[in-house]
Amino acid sequence: MKMEMEKWRDAYLNEVGTTYKNHVNKFIKYLKHINKADMPNKVTLDDVRNCIGYYVEEGSLGAIRTMES
Repeated sequence: MKMEMEKWRDAYLNEVGTTYKNHVNKFIKYLKHINKADMPNKVTLDDVRNCIGYYVEEGSLGAIRTMES
Protein backbone atom coordinates (compact mmCIF):
# COMPACT_ATOMS: atom_id res chain seq x y z
CA MET A 1 0.00 0.00 0.00
CA LYS A 2 1.32 3.46 -0.92
CA MET A 3 2.10 5.94 1.80
CA GLU A 4 0.45 9.35 1.70
CA MET A 5 3.51 11.17 0.35
CA GLU A 6 3.87 8.58 -2.42
CA LYS A 7 0.30 9.33 -3.48
CA TRP A 8 1.06 13.05 -3.49
CA ARG A 9 4.24 12.38 -5.50
CA ASP A 10 2.29 10.46 -8.12
CA ALA A 11 -0.34 13.20 -8.39
CA TYR A 12 2.37 15.87 -8.68
CA LEU A 13 4.33 14.03 -11.36
CA ASN A 14 1.15 13.30 -13.32
CA GLU A 15 0.34 17.00 -13.31
CA VAL A 16 3.74 18.58 -14.00
CA GLY A 17 5.66 15.85 -15.77
CA THR A 18 8.87 14.05 -14.89
CA THR A 19 11.38 16.91 -14.87
CA TYR A 20 11.99 16.60 -11.13
CA LYS A 21 11.13 12.90 -10.81
CA ASN A 22 14.57 11.90 -9.50
CA HIS A 23 14.58 14.62 -6.85
CA VAL A 24 11.00 13.99 -5.78
CA ASN A 25 11.75 10.27 -5.45
CA LYS A 26 14.84 11.01 -3.36
CA PHE A 27 12.78 13.21 -1.07
CA ILE A 28 10.14 10.49 -0.63
CA LYS A 29 12.88 7.93 0.07
CA TYR A 30 14.34 10.28 2.69
CA LEU A 31 10.91 10.79 4.28
CA LYS A 32 10.61 7.01 4.57
CA HIS A 33 14.06 6.95 6.17
CA ILE A 34 12.94 9.43 8.87
CA ASN A 35 9.49 7.81 9.21
CA LYS A 36 7.52 10.78 7.90
CA ALA A 37 6.32 9.42 4.54
CA ASP A 38 2.85 8.93 5.93
CA MET A 39 2.74 12.18 7.91
CA PRO A 40 2.73 15.12 5.45
CA ASN A 41 1.59 17.52 8.15
CA LYS A 42 4.79 16.75 10.12
CA VAL A 43 7.24 17.49 7.26
CA THR A 44 9.20 20.67 7.99
CA LEU A 45 11.57 22.95 6.13
CA ASP A 46 14.34 21.44 8.25
CA ASP A 47 13.41 18.04 6.81
CA VAL A 48 13.93 19.44 3.32
CA ARG A 49 17.32 20.91 4.30
CA ASN A 50 18.37 17.71 6.03
CA CYS A 51 17.32 15.68 3.00
CA ILE A 52 19.61 17.73 0.77
CA GLY A 53 22.49 17.32 3.22
CA TYR A 54 21.82 13.59 3.50
CA TYR A 55 22.14 13.05 -0.25
CA VAL A 56 25.17 15.32 -0.59
CA GLU A 57 26.96 13.36 2.16
CA GLU A 58 25.88 10.08 0.57
CA GLY A 59 27.45 11.26 -2.68
CA SER A 60 24.36 10.78 -4.80
CA LEU A 61 23.67 14.49 -5.13
CA GLY A 62 26.28 16.80 -6.53
CA ALA A 63 24.36 20.00 -7.16
CA ILE A 64 22.61 21.30 -4.06
CA ARG A 65 20.94 24.04 -6.11
CA THR A 66 19.16 21.48 -8.27
CA MET A 67 17.68 19.69 -5.27
CA GLU A 68 16.64 23.02 -3.76
CA SER A 69 14.49 23.57 -6.84
